[in-house]
Amino acid sequence: MNIEPASRLAPVSPAPAPSHPVSWIVGSVHPAHVLGRYPDGRVALRVDDEELLAEAPPDKVLPHAFRVRVTRAGTKPELELIRDESDDDEAARTRALLALIPRQAGLAGLLAELHAVHAAPDTAIPAQIQQVLAQLNAAMASASDFSDAASVLQALHSSGMSMEARLLRAIQENRNLSLSGDWKASLLRLTAALSHYPPAAPVDSRSDLQPPQPDRELPRQPRAPRVPWRGNASDWGRLHHAAQGVIARQTIAQLQSGAKSPTWQFEIPMHGRGGLDVLQIRFAPTTTGAGNEPGWLIQVAIDFPALGAIGAEIRIVENRVRVQFWAEISAVARRIESSLTTITDRLQRQGLVVEHAACRYGRPEPSPGASGGLVSATA
Repeated sequence: MNIEPASRLAPVSPAPAPSHPVSWIVGSVHPAHVLGRYPDGRVALRVDDEELLAEAPPDKVLPHAFRVRVTRAGTKPELELIRDESDDDEAARTRALLALIPRQAGLAGLLAELHAVHAAPDTAIPAQIQQVLAQLNAAMASASDFSDAASVLQALHSSGMSMEARLLRAIQENRNLSLSGDWKASLLRLTAALSHYPPAAPVDSRSDLQPPQPDRELPRQPRAPRVPWRGNASDWGRLHHAAQGVIARQTIAQLQSGAKSPTWQFEIPMHGRGGLDVLQIRFAPTTTGAGNEPGWLIQVAIDFPALGAIGAEIRIVENRVRVQFWAEISAVARRIESSLTTITDRLQRQGLVVEHAACRYGRPEPSPGASGGLVSATA
């Protein structure tokens, strides 16, 4: 995330604390430090030796220390942020991640809220919100979206991970772009429709789900418990909060895809039997063997209520592939194992050499490393 060379930061107003006044002369440059951010979006700053409250956009990620230039004097002066040329993309990305991590939340909580909205009887839903919810529902995937390579590619394309890149490309090519069916665009429409309902965290908003971590196994994301839905302002505020958390989490994944060692992690909402599920797919470049041959590691995981957690790790080097499935329920593992011959045949028909194909009973070990071992489900 890059900061514009002259990004509007203020107007500012004095904070209710004794301080030494700053000489607000248009064009003057002053050192500034971030002291904190208030829930209403204002930022507490120290400019020179004076403590101030600045009105800054909620998505503006400020470095801890920076410089500002006065663009307008008066009782409420306006400032602009001066970019430090030594502040590279990696530093900006790190700041953005640090700002997003406290706000991120897993997709399962939002899906539980959405399922409750659709399942609740006689719930009065405002027309504008009803239209946005229909668009959001249409943007979710189903099992048929993963029946062939072209369908999988379309599902990844519509996941929202490339939304901003698609917008930028459309602007550069001077053409219109429809984001119908894009998951992130649908989430942003939802938060806009819910703007009259302040986002409110649930009574117990604690979550053990860590933000996306490229060097660890994909976390379990089973369906969240059912939530009561009455259609009041508190419920809409809770939905608003959940949507904001998912947007923050997806933005973290997008930032990671632009890092020096990139990974592409997709968390795709899927229509399932009696509810909504989270399908996780991660792509990462890797090296294999003594010759450090370049290839790809693909990890997939999903957690079904009846079948438990299921996943796969696929390693591809040139036209060679190794596939390791896992399932936490032994009967499911045996069922996958009985299908390995069919899976191998289909891969070979695509011109791939299958060096390994197996299914293990267990689950990925929650330890560092892009490829953890397996531990027994009974351990």
